[in-house]
Amino acid sequence: MLKTYSADPKVQSLIETDRADLRFAVWIDLFAPQPDEIEAVAGLGITVPSHADLRLIEFSRRIYRQGYADHITVALHQDIEDPATASMSLVCFILTSQAVVTVRCNQSAVIDGPPTLLGEVDDKHVFLSLLEAFVGSLADQLEGLGQKMRVEAH
Repeated sequence: MLKTYSADPKVQSLIETDRADLRFAVWIDLFAPQPDEIEAVAGLGITVPSHADLRLIEFSRRIYRQGYADHITVALHQDIEDPATASMSLVCFILTSQAVVTVRCNQSAVIDGPPTLLGEVDDKHVFLSLLEAFVGSLADQLEGLGQKMRVEAH
């Protein structure tokens, strides 16, 4: 699924937009991308990594530059409070001078809703806001896990 977001400077937020013209998007989110979606993003000169590419464990393949875009693949932990549902998902952030592209194969509560932005609404703030949301989510999960451990210890 491909979602695009553009800046709405009047309210300093992101709005989901029609994917017909990706050139004006500041954030493009690819969730389990289909070939036509990959082709649409490739039309911007961006190479979208495959799921197999995301799973490569060599550090040299987690951060690299391809053309004019920087690719950063990170492992994000989810639901760590419950071992039965805990999981790790890989997300590739593709950073260009105009947009952030996220490529993922798993759902993520953090990405499934656009982040709250403070300040400018541009690609850099989108990327930093997404990272902040991931760190905040993980911190909340760790706090919950710590609380659960304290209760079980007594």
